[in-house]
Amino acid sequence: MPELYDSIIFGMSFWIDQQGLFMSAPSYATGGGCDMDNAIPVYDWENWDELTAHHHSHLMHIVQMCTLKRDSHQIDHYAEVFANA
Repeated sequence: MPELYDSIIFGMSFWIDQQGLFMSAPSYATGGGCDMDNAIPVYDWENWDELTAHHHSHLMHIVQMCTLKRDSHQIDHYAEVFANA
């Protein structure tokens, strides 16, 4: 399961998948998590014109947080690879 970033503004959960795609899925209102059956890459979103400057700014923050979450989980792997090099 990927490390999710939940956005109240979008009502979506975000993550970077194994192929490096910036993904989104509707968040569940209760209990946490998201609807993985309806996950799509953010670049496939429709209606980009409906997003305000605030939405775009928030989306860039989400990209940064998802990147940091993904990379923090890979630190142990990289440390082991470079230690054995």
